[in-house]
Amino acid sequence: MIQRLTTPLIDCARRLRDRQVVRLMGLIAIAAVLADWASKSWALERANDALVPLGALTLGVVHNQGFALSAGDGEISTLVVAGVRLAGLAGFLFLSHRIARLLSPRHAYGVALIVAGGMGNLADLFFRGAVVDFIGAGPLVVDWGSAPLHMHVVFNVADLFILIGIGMIAPFLHEAGKAGQRRLAAWERRILRRGVQY
Repeated sequence: MIQRLTTPLIDCARRLRDRQVVRLMGLIAIAAVLADWASKSWALERANDALVPLGALTLGVVHNQGFALSAGDGEISTLVVAGVRLAGLAGFLFLSHRIARLLSPRHAYGVALIVAGGMGNLADLFFRGAVVDFIGAGPLVVDWGSAPLHMHVVFNVADLFILIGIGMIAPFLHEAGKAGQRRLAAWERRILRRGVQY
């Protein structure tokens, strides 16, 4: 009797929590896109023609018309890059929507940050013609076999949001991977028990 009375209340509380999480996801995404746009606008105005040292970092504007870490910059059409980025963002949103009921609020907010970072960089491509990167780190030296590899990485606030979002959903991805392995192992056991019949 008590369970019949409490089940609708629990369902109502879950739906209310889910709506609040979705609203907060939207607010986080909007705030992150605006913060990214404002930081890039500041960089274009203040650090466009100069390198400003800031401890281990340097501030200086670099226009990236390619993919992450300037892959394909100048070699691939900006429309192709924008199309691939848009398709990737749409695919990520589709997968995130499919698993939204499994996500905790922390994971949902991570998804919001990833989407916001992708939207911020996509907005740059559409409205500025290139992604504006302005935070430089390096040179980083990586011991790569016989010769050290020197790297200089330039990124922006949208990239930071993407990395923070990935960090927030990483435990979920790990658990999803383990669940997929368990399902595959169970499927293999069923096939081996029955024997493979062609």
